[in-house]
Amino acid sequence: MALIVIPLVLSMTIKNFNKHGRKWVVATSVIGVTLIILGALAPYFESSIPGLSLALTEAFTVHLGYVPAEISACVDQCCPSMHVDDSNIKTLAIPLASIITTLGGIALIATHIGNLCACKCCNTKAST
Repeated sequence: MALIVIPLVLSMTIKNFNKHGRKWVVATSVIGVTLIILGALAPYFESSIPGLSLALTEAFTVHLGYVPAEISACVDQCCPSMHVDDSNIKTLAIPLASIITTLGGIALIATHIGNLCACKCCNTKAST
């Protein structure tokens, strides 16, 4: 996915920057692309850097559709997963890769909105 997103984001950012000249849009784009790349590489370095682990209440696991047979001891380095430890405490493990990639996606959404608004302003000024 990153192989498609990164060239597309960079080409659109350069194209739209030439129209509106807003540097913050380019900075947000660079931050987003950097976070996407780091998120793609994070599973290879994650053994030394933990992600986020949240304890789940019984009500929340029922809401998620928790079925005891579905939870395994497998630790997925890319996607969030539920785990049960020896004392029957359920946790939701969110790997670092998921967190970084989500933050990168949010930055790219901000870039997209910034480009839309900045180009819309350019079109409005050009037509008046």
